[in-house]
Amino acid sequence: MLMRRGVLLLAGLLSPALLGGCATGYEVCQADKWQSEDFKPGSIRKAAVVMFVSTKTEQNKTLERNKTFLEALIISLQRRGIRIVEQEVVNVAQREARLLLSRQSDVVSTREITERLGQQLALDAVIYADSVARNTVFELHKKLFGADEDEAAMRQGQVNQRGTITPEDARRCRIIAHHSVGLSLHVVDVATGEIVWVGYRHLAVSQEYDANHPEAVSTFGAVQTLAAAVVKDILGQ
Repeated sequence: MLMRRGVLLLAGLLSPALLGGCATGYEVCQADKWQSEDFKPGSIRKAAVVMFVSTKTEQNKTLERNKTFLEALIISLQRRGIRIVEQEVVNVAQREARLLLSRQSDVVSTREITERLGQQLALDAVIYADSVARNTVFELHKKLFGADEDEAAMRQGQVNQRGTITPEDARRCRIIAHHSVGLSLHVVDVATGEIVWVGYRHLAVSQEYDANHPEAVSTFGAVQTLAAAVVKDILGQ
């Protein structure tokens, strides 16, 4: 077996907490992976992506993992020339496989479901993904002809409590958005039923919001960047 390690990458500026002040942007990426010595990325021509959608309870709220990661992964894989089975087809095939296998055994393994999916959909691989982080923290600062430090601090607390920026917040304050997104994945070779690639990638980015960068307040760009990097981890250059 072959072990390959990821590295910690830094780009742009460091975190405002480290600088002791306000930073206009930074990017920090951490990744690690393992792959079988028999894994051949070029052999993957058709695949299915399965995103775990298990729920968890946090502060009496049930949260479902966000499907934006799934869509970003599919787009990145398709751009690399891999045929991806339509998600609804995968969902239906998965339910049918689980139902059929549950009639034969009380315990149904992921490997059995993967083998059934591979046969039914003529796949080379199934990629299982799990979003392990999607978080945004807004940092508000005083602004010339706008908020002073006390008002900025008050608005910062309100913004992070509700999770959204209002036009008045943007008018009164300088706004910096800090996004943290992460993915954990494993790739299963349908022919053998073996896991051939395991890895994770975490990305933390920051950008100042202004009229030219309205997308700074959304995690969408960070998720897309993360998905493209993960696909590159799996398939190589």
